[in-house]
Amino acid sequence: MYDSITKIGQPNDRIKAFKDYFTELIEKNKKEELNNCIQKLVKSSDTIVSRPSIAFVGEKFNEMEKDTSHFDLIIELSESILEILHESGSFFDTSATIREICARILEKKQEYSGAARMLAGIAIDSSKKSPAEKCAHFVRISQLYLEDEESARALPYMNQASNYFSKCKDTNTKVRYHLCWANIYDFDRKFLKASRSYYDLSLSVIKDDLPSVLNKAMVTAILSPAGPQRSRLLKIMYNDDRCTSFPVYSSVEKMYLQRILREHEIEQMDSLLQEHQRAEGVDGLTYLQKAVIQHNLLAASSIYNNIRFEELGKLLGISNTAAEEIAAKMIAEKRMEGYIDQVENIMYFEDEGASLVDWDYQISTICRSMENVTEEIVKLHPTLLK
Repeated sequence: MYDSITKIGQPNDRIKAFKDYFTELIEKNKKEELNNCIQKLVKSSDTIVSRPSIAFVGEKFNEMEKDTSHFDLIIELSESILEILHESGSFFDTSATIREICARILEKKQEYSGAARMLAGIAIDSSKKSPAEKCAHFVRISQLYLEDEESARALPYMNQASNYFSKCKDTNTKVRYHLCWANIYDFDRKFLKASRSYYDLSLSVIKDDLPSVLNKAMVTAILSPAGPQRSRLLKIMYNDDRCTSFPVYSSVEKMYLQRILREHEIEQMDSLLQEHQRAEGVDGLTYLQKAVIQHNLLAASSIYNNIRFEELGKLLGISNTAAEEIAAKMIAEKRMEGYIDQVENIMYFEDEGASLVDWDYQISTICRSMENVTEEIVKLHPTLLK
């Protein structure tokens, strides 16, 4: 059939004949014949006919996409066609069109990673697309990977999106860009960064997306390591009227007010977490358990001046050795003020207010000493005052 069509005189007539032939082969799922014909056209020097004829395949798939019963057929036929077009190194537009169609289909079938891989096959960096379009393309790939919680696969595409982000003016793309970064931090258990990103995003997202983003901001704040940075975040959310209607707000309130959390309250928090947030660390504790232990340790510092590690371990629900290790780490990381007497096995707490008092006292002592020294110098050398 290919040879017969090539013998037709006028280019437009040849193009129409190829389109009719492709329609028949696609609708009857004659995959081998379709591939053979496309392969010959790709190698043909008659680009006036080959390019619009091959482009028609994308147009036909676009038309068929409207009917869900054609989804599997489009995907099946596309795999081999894309391989042929890739080997040729040409036909970028047709290849991109087919990949876009397949990505939409796979996304509708909730095969998100497959859709992302389909889009990743488009060589958009070397295309004539604008920086904003390239940024949107890489953000979309990242979003699809994140739907399957594949943050490691999403990250390289977010880095590529960052190369074009400064020239992106589209508000929707910018919001999706920031949301992807927040999700990556979340999936990578960098909860403090995730919480900040979600909360910043809550100030710019549309009303429909606000509940989800604000809820994630509070949940990840709870999971963040205890310390001054988390305390600042909790204070912001505690004072934000938008947060008060969420079930997780009661946990934010208790943590901000530095109340010691009990087992039943931890169970309530756990019910609000996503699956990846329930993962265990190398120490065998979940991120929520670690966050609560650290929080309760900080809360204890507002109640006690000092406490034996045996009692502190009971209060935190862990061994006294584990309590000492956590306290030492938090002090070393400047997330808690205090010091440890290892001989007596006692934890001494110092609050920020006490530190400031000590600092003021030291300054006043130095000033008084300088004043005394000045008086003695004047006694010995009175002419210095003249």
